Amino acid sequence: MKKIKSNQRMADNAILLIWIAVGLLSLQFIGILTLVIDGNLHGWYYIVLRAIHYAAPIIAFVAFLMWFSRACYNLHQKVNDFRYSELYAVGSWFIPIANLWKPYMVMKNLFVETNKLLKKNNVPEQANFSKKLFTGWWLSFIMMNILIVLIAICLLIAIVHQYALRYPYPKAYEQLLLLQYCFILVAIICFILWAIFTAKIIQNYSEVEPLLAEIREDNQF
Repeated sequence: MKKIKSNQRMADNAILLIWIAVGLLSLQFIGILTLVIDGNLHGWYYIVLRAIHYAAPIIAFVAFLMWFSRACYNLHQKVNDFRYSELYAVGSWFIPIANLWKPYMVMKNLFVETNKLLKKNNVPEQANFSKKLFTGWWLSFIMMNILIVLIAICLLIAIVHQYALRYPYPKAYEQLLLLQYCFILVAIICFILWAIFTAKIIQNYSEVEPLLAEIREDNQF
């Protein structure tokens, strides 16, 4: 069996980048809300806000996946029958339809199998697995993705209206922009909730993950 790899730095980096993303998206939320209230749906800083909207969550999500992959790798070194490899842990997020539940199952099993291993080896500490935390984490992720699809639909309609139809219905176009902004605002809220839950999950698991290194091979499954 291979030795586990340190995952604390990845955990710290993921949590830091998640909170940076939360801060930037909070500023974006305020900026977009200001645009909506003022009725200035064509503000020049709209492009800057959209850049933040896409860049910050993506960077934070990549950092989370790096931590998630390493956590699954480490557990796999200690539990032979742990079903999920580090590649599967990452790939499950990008498989259409399956990504509606597979990542949740991987994360749940990560905690459950880790606690079983620690208990078997008489380690008193346990990873804090909260059903409410995990449910909120996953529901916010599902809602965020639904809203992203709605935002993409609005964007596609707006592009067709702007470049193909040449603004035949200006009032409808303005209403479409307003609807898109509203979807973006709710999506930001969902991401912030998901990010807070994710940071808490990483923190909970990181408290016990170093204990895996202390388990000797002859005590493993």
